[in-house]
Amino acid sequence: MAKLSIQLYTLREASKDNFEQVLKFCSEQGFQGVEFAGFYGHSKEEIKSWLDKYHLTVTSAHVPLEELEHDLQQTMEFHRFIGNHRIVCPFYLVTDQASLRELIEKLTPIAKTLTENGFDLYYHNHDHELAKMEDQYILDCLCDEIPQLKLEVDTFWVYAAKQNPVEFLQSHKDRIDDIVHIKDGFDGRNCTQEQHDHLPNEAFNRMQRGIYMCPCSIGLGNAPVKDVIETCKQMEIEWFILENDFPYPDGYTDVARSIHTLKEFIK
Repeated sequence: MAKLSIQLYTLREASKDNFEQVLKFCSEQGFQGVEFAGFYGHSKEEIKSWLDKYHLTVTSAHVPLEELEHDLQQTMEFHRFIGNHRIVCPFYLVTDQASLRELIEKLTPIAKTLTENGFDLYYHNHDHELAKMEDQYILDCLCDEIPQLKLEVDTFWVYAAKQNPVEFLQSHKDRIDDIVHIKDGFDGRNCTQEQHDHLPNEAFNRMQRGIYMCPCSIGLGNAPVKDVIETCKQMEIEWFILENDFPYPDGYTDVARSIHTLKEFIK
C-alpha cells in the first residue's frame, strides 16, 4: 500500500511563518511523510522533535546543488540526524552540451560520496531534461554517466514535455526506487474557466514569458494522474509525493483540496 508524502515547497509561504504548524497540518491531513525543501533556519534538533511529535517520516529532501557541492559533510550530518537518506537534486538548467557536461561533473563525485555514506542521490526532473541532445534525452544521459543516480520522476513535467508519464515510468523503472511526484496541471493557453480561476499571479507571469504549462491541484488539470497512480501501484512505489508549484489561493487550502482528491484516486 502506497503511503502519502508532500513536497513542502507547496507550503513554502506558510513555512516561513510557522514551520511547526505546517508539519502539524500535514500530519492532520493524513500525510505519513514529508519531503523537505529547506528548513527555514531551524536546527536539526528542532526538525527531529517536530517529526517525532507529529509522527511524520522524512521521505526525502530537495537540496540545492550548490549546497551539495560546498557543504556535503554538514548536509549529510543534518539529514542523518533527522532520519533522511534520500537526497534529491531539485533543478539544474541544461541548455547545451557544456552545461550538461558541467552537471555530470558536479554530480558524479557527490553521488559517490553520498553512496559511500549510506545515502541515495536522486535527480528531480522538469520538462527541459526530457529534451534530446545529440539523439539522447538529457535525463537518460545523466543516468548513463552516473551509475549511482536514481530518479525522482515528476510526472507532471514529463506530461508537460509531451511524453506519456505511464510509459516513462515503465521505461525507467530500473532507476526509480520508491518515490514519485504526483502532480496535476494543464496548458494555460487552452484551459477551462475553472482552471483559469485557480491560477495565482506567478503562473500568469510565467505565461507572459511564454511558459504555458501550469501545475495545479490534483483533479483540476489534464495530466493522467489516475493512470500514473495505477502504474505506481503496479510498480510497488512506496511513496506518492504530492506537489503543486502554484498553490491557490494558499498552500493550506490547496493541499487540503488536493489530498482529498488524491485519496479518492488511490482507492
